[in-house]
Amino acid sequence: MNKIQAFKIVEVKGSQLCIGLDLVGTPEDNLSTALEIIDSTHDLAAAYKPNRQYWLGNSFENLKEITDRIHRHNCFAIIDHKLSDIGSTNEAALRHSKLEGFDFITISPFPGNLEDSYNIASQIDLGLIALVMMSNTEAVWMKTSGIYKMWAEQSSNFADGIVLGTTNHVDEKLLTEIHHIIPDTLVLAPGLGKQGGNVWFLKEIYGDKVLFNVSRGISLSDDYREAAEKYFQEIKNT
Repeated sequence: MNKIQAFKIVEVKGSQLCIGLDLVGTPEDNLSTALEIIDSTHDLAAAYKPNRQYWLGNSFENLKEITDRIHRHNCFAIIDHKLSDIGSTNEAALRHSKLEGFDFITISPFPGNLEDSYNIASQIDLGLIALVMMSNTEAVWMKTSGIYKMWAEQSSNFADGIVLGTTNHVDEKLLTEIHHIIPDTLVLAPGLGKQGGNVWFLKEIYGDKVLFNVSRGISLSDDYREAAEKYFQEIKNT
């Protein structure tokens, strides 16, 4: 899948909400919970995003069942892998993630082989979403070093989307600068919900090209649909 196809789904669904499936439990419990979240919220979301670290120990069949359910509801599936290795190792992970049914995978430009990974991913119709500016407090070095500018430049040619955080050091000035480098891209924006991320900055700058990810704010709630409705409305009305 590429960004144009993703934009179309966002438009058809009328939603910029991505629901993160970061679940802590046994493989059987996680599968059951993930399917329940998807089935109860699919009309409010455009995409779902399992974080690979939370799904270690789960079977290929479990993840394939999750992506099949996501696609059944006309949403797309992102595996938050943060892939970061040499070319042949990346290729193995890209091909495996495609077989699991994912449409996009997150990748780190840090090793310097984004172009090679993009070429492989394009051959198998798997979209790349590159980490450009994370908003966890430890990632402030990306801002102070200025490396995000190089990663944004690379992503303009060799990625379908970018990750831009919504908290801490990620401010309007920084986002405007990144937008100047790479204006036409899918933006995956984590941090909304429990982390207190800001919707307004990114919507003002990137408009409907942003997917705002909410994980714990929905998965830890007592009512998945009620929580998803809350964030859907917050994004829509901002």
